[in-house]
Amino acid sequence: MKKAFDFYEKNYSLIFCHNPSKGKQVLGSIENRQCRFCGKGNRESTFRKKAHAIPELIGNNLLFTNYECDDCNKYFSETLEDHFSKYLGIERTLSQIKGKKGVPSHKSKDKTSRIDVKNILKITQSWPRGYMEINQDKKQIIPKTKKAPYVPANVFGCLVKMAISLVSEEEVMELAPWKSWLLSSSFPENRIQDKLLCFTTFTPGPHPYQGAWSFIFRRKSNAYKVPYLTFILAFGNRIFQIFLMNPQKDGYINNTELKLTLFPTPCVYSTNYKYGKSSIKTIDLSSTKKKYDEEETVFLCFDNMTEAK
Repeated sequence: MKKAFDFYEKNYSLIFCHNPSKGKQVLGSIENRQCRFCGKGNRESTFRKKAHAIPELIGNNLLFTNYECDDCNKYFSETLEDHFSKYLGIERTLSQIKGKKGVPSHKSKDKTSRIDVKNILKITQSWPRGYMEINQDKKQIIPKTKKAPYVPANVFGCLVKMAISLVSEEEVMELAPWKSWLLSSSFPENRIQDKLLCFTTFTPGPHPYQGAWSFIFRRKSNAYKVPYLTFILAFGNRIFQIFLMNPQKDGYINNTELKLTLFPTPCVYSTNYKYGKSSIKTIDLSSTKKKYDEEETVFLCFDNMTEAK
């Protein structure tokens, strides 16, 4: 952990942090509103919808923005958030992440099995068919499902959109190429970086990350060979971290192999975390082709099993 802390202390400065325990936060002024993405103001567009700076689908009901018009809100919901939701799949249910309509239920593709959360987690499946395996020796229930079709680059785009929503008015100018990418008619094909890489961490146990946490770090002026910005999002059992380059300032490191370092969090680096070790992966979200039938396997642990009468 010390090595990771030293890396961030040397190379990055924290420029944004949202802690859900601090309560509601609204970014931007309600006066003379102008959309941060399309540039339209009150006279050219409407701002009637409550715009979430972080999607509501991952449990954010505290962090909002005044600079996102209704048209962009609808576009991002359909183009980006929908793919992010499909990428998360069964995890939103098992991590009990409350969206607009509460914790979503999860159904098997053939409709023979489902998981619901109504105060308790309820698993229903037809027997012997179904997508649940039970290992009584290891005291595990193993749902084996497939994600709905999604485009990886759109998932990365959803994370980029969050970062743009959170930075200051001055900083958003440095992310202008990313903003243009999101709104381009050729989105997501003409990406800015050679690869759209993402750290993703799964931490076991009940609600290790309450609410939706977010952090943004900007490269220090004397740092070298690290991307301009890194955005970190934590919710439920999951952490996502992406790195964004500034095309004008990072030309010397684009298309080169970078040694990226995961931001240190206590649950991830702890050697005695009571629910077990976190799993860390680096995923490539560069593909613009829709992924079908991607398998996802999770493990639910139980203390004992009683046969219902």
